[in-house]
Amino acid sequence: MASNIWERRKEPRVNVRFSALLHWLSEDGKEITEATFTTSISNSGASLLTNRKPPVGKRINVTLDIEGQRGSSAAEVKWAGAAPDGFEIGISFNG
Repeated sequence: MASNIWERRKEPRVNVRFSALLHWLSEDGKEITEATFTTSISNSGASLLTNRKPPVGKRINVTLDIEGQRGSSAAEVKWAGAAPDGFEIGISFNG
């Protein structure tokens, strides 16, 4: 499966750790906010480690702190899988 993900990427990702805040609504309408970090990033998306696993296809808001500069973007969860201490998710930025 991982090889298919890499083959579909529009742009190469850089392995880097940036602080991130994720916001989304649960299935029952509760707001979820999670402080986390990236494992890799590109202009079109990122991979992040999380404690909770948002559903694939879920629209989320991502705030990144990149070298002291903060920015937010809408994103969509493209994939999610188990990681040693939680989950790793792949997102695509939507602007």
